[in-house]
Amino acid sequence: MPEKEIKVNLKRLVVSVLVGAVLIVLALLLLSKENLAGMVNAILSANYVFVLSAIGIYFFGLALWSTRWKMILASAGHKTRLSKLYPIQLSGVFINNVTPFTYSGGDPIARTYLLRKTMKVPYSCGLATMIGEFVMDFPIFFSFLILGLVLGLGTLSAPMLIVMFVAWMCVLFVFMSLAPRAFCRLNHPKIAHLIYRVLKAIKKPKSKAEVRHTLDRFIKPLRMIVRNRFTLPVAFISIMIWMVITMRYLLIFEALGVHPPIPMLLMTLTLPAIVGLIPLLPGGLGTVDFTYYSIFTLFGVPQSTALSAILVERMITFVLGIVVGAIALSYVGVKVWKK
Repeated sequence: MPEKEIKVNLKRLVVSVLVGAVLIVLALLLLSKENLAGMVNAILSANYVFVLSAIGIYFFGLALWSTRWKMILASAGHKTRLSKLYPIQLSGVFINNVTPFTYSGGDPIARTYLLRKTMKVPYSCGLATMIGEFVMDFPIFFSFLILGLVLGLGTLSAPMLIVMFVAWMCVLFVFMSLAPRAFCRLNHPKIAHLIYRVLKAIKKPKSKAEVRHTLDRFIKPLRMIVRNRFTLPVAFISIMIWMVITMRYLLIFEALGVHPPIPMLLMTLTLPAIVGLIPLLPGGLGTVDFTYYSIFTLFGVPQSTALSAILVERMITFVLGIVVGAIALSYVGVKVWKK
């Protein structure tokens, strides 16, 4: 018995080291493509207090995100612990940064998979929570985008402002009133039949009963999430998450001695997120950076300061995201392997 115990421990140690080594090598390869020297110089020339505050508020925002996820899971009937969800959230950040889909690589793939492996939450329920987060985020995101465009493009005529306001209200009304109903009707037999026909066409043998059962397993938690009483608290935390992200941008510019206008902060909050969905380079390298630079210079930020702000932002969300995310993914990965 003792000898067998030693063998098992050695095997776990080897696997743990290999997992950690692979993730560290991948992180180093990605970080080698970043202008680390420029980042260091930008941070050295900035106010340390503001930079450290921006770093702290970044990880606090991820904790808020994990708290919201915990509440959404609870509304779907799965009680979890924040101490277990936070490492999974950090692992999702790592996946986001190493995949071309900047803001969707870790969602739903990484978080849903790790949630299933660590806490036995079904994939269907995990995916439903991702959609639940989208339902909460979209009205806030869209409102910030429209507000940023209206305030930023101050030369808009009165009729154009009225058109944008009406469009904004219509989109919010349609989304917030019809989306929950649409999600709750997804288990319609016609949809199940359509999925069955698609699977049959690509030669994935599934019976109609199996398709309907799988669809029901996804729809049931989604319906609970949309209708549950946790909706208002989750919406409040969603607003806090976006405010915290805005505060991070504000702190970065304050660290560089710039007082950013509100329209610029709102555009910085929304437009790069949209561009980051374009699958080009890991972490949105190049595309997101160019979007940042365009927004900053559009509002009169000097080119050198704009570049420094981008470097500091990348240091926080990309470099630290990769390093801390790799550690978290190694930790979660070892726990998954042990199970």
